[in-house]
Amino acid sequence: MLDRNMLCISFIIILINCIDLSRNATLTNKELKKYKHLIEGQGLYSPEDEVNILTAFNFKNEIYNKSRASLVEFYNSWCGHCQRFAPSWKALASNIRDWGDVVSIAAIDCNDDDNSQLCRDFEIMGYPTLRYFHENYREAQENIGVEVEKGDDVYSHKKKLIQRIIQEQIEHRGSDLAIDLRHVANISVKTARDSDDVKAATGVKLLTGPDCHK
Repeated sequence: MLDRNMLCISFIIILINCIDLSRNATLTNKELKKYKHLIEGQGLYSPEDEVNILTAFNFKNEIYNKSRASLVEFYNSWCGHCQRFAPSWKALASNIRDWGDVVSIAAIDCNDDDNSQLCRDFEIMGYPTLRYFHENYREAQENIGVEVEKGDDVYSHKKKLIQRIIQEQIEHRGSDLAIDLRHVANISVKTARDSDDVKAATGVKLLTGPDCHK
């Protein structure tokens, strides 16, 4: 009888512990929304793409006070132009994956109810809109990024991104970069790949990647 009572008591203790673990493992609706994009993706992009998927929940952590810049596509998933734009945006993220410590290619779906207010705060009037946020970007009401002209394909996207990075250096923002532009048409900047002085410079990053010519 004693053994049977002990068995019953042990079962009750295990059951109580299981109930407590179940309660602790339950996520709130807000938490489920926060992590949903990591599991399922969002809008036109999925975790399999090399595009950084932004939401209202992770935007601040991904954009502000970072050691790398971000080029963000603000889009609406029902927009036909955005749907046609997405493949080249994914291709750009893949093309410059080696630039990850310098710039992140990102996207946020303004059609998602959780993101709509953020898109309004950033004064997004049309889709898709591209905004560049330089390194160590500070949060402030007036800081909404710099609009970047859209390209027609991965090569023109890359060219316009490089032009923006160069402009950032001219305006004394961001990291010191040495960019190999020998394959980017119509940009007159001295190349740096073969310069030992540039390679040896402290803090200078050399951006390379697949050729930018068609």
